[in-house]
Amino acid sequence: MTGYPVRTAEQDTGANDDGVFLVDTKNGRKRLLVSFARLAEAIRPHRPDVMGRELFINHTLWNRDASRIYFYVRADFGSRTRIDVPVSIHPDGSGLTVHTRHVGGHPEWEFGSKLFGIDGKRLILYDIDSQTIVGQVGTPEIIPDPGGDSALSPDGKWFVNGYRDKGSNHYVILRREDGSFHRTRGFPHPGWTSGDLRLDAAPAWNRDGTRIAFPAIAADGTRQTFVMTIRR
Repeated sequence: MTGYPVRTAEQDTGANDDGVFLVDTKNGRKRLLVSFARLAEAIRPHRPDVMGRELFINHTLWNRDASRIYFYVRADFGSRTRIDVPVSIHPDGSGLTVHTRHVGGHPEWEFGSKLFGIDGKRLILYDIDSQTIVGQVGTPEIIPDPGGDSALSPDGKWFVNGYRDKGSNHYVILRREDGSFHRTRGFPHPGWTSGDLRLDAAPAWNRDGTRIAFPAIAADGTRQTFVMTIRR
């Protein structure tokens, strides 16, 4: 989502009428949930330099019972003075919370108020309500890049983490019940390692938790969507 320079309402109405929207996919109606101006005011006690920066939103995620939304407010992401602040909010606009603990890069919801994130080299469970770490998934030896793209199966029993090793994307598929796991072969991504078109791991479960879709380079050199089947 494109950001706007964050100023007062008198200086820039864009900061007040753009931000995170809720959209009804049946009829296309939308409602502004939280504006860039409101986000800037919430962040300012932690980052006084937020005012006047061009903000944008990344990784906007509903939780599984649609009671909370988590996202990052960012600006100047390629600079050393970048802003990268985690924020959560309820879908009625209440409960706007700025989080001082950063559990990025690619968070994924578990259930309720808990989401998967990173703490150093660990893949952890973070409770956004208490703002505390409440669990860990696997080990650094099993999941070498906990900040990579991850996805939890719809029933919560299986977890997949994608990570990059040299010229390929690999996937760890972990059964949470007993911690057993499988590591896939590598899927090469020659020349697609950076920029807007980089080939991230980006796994996604189907609705019944039996298959995982992911992008990769096909034998003919084209970028395609692949599917792996999970045999339980």
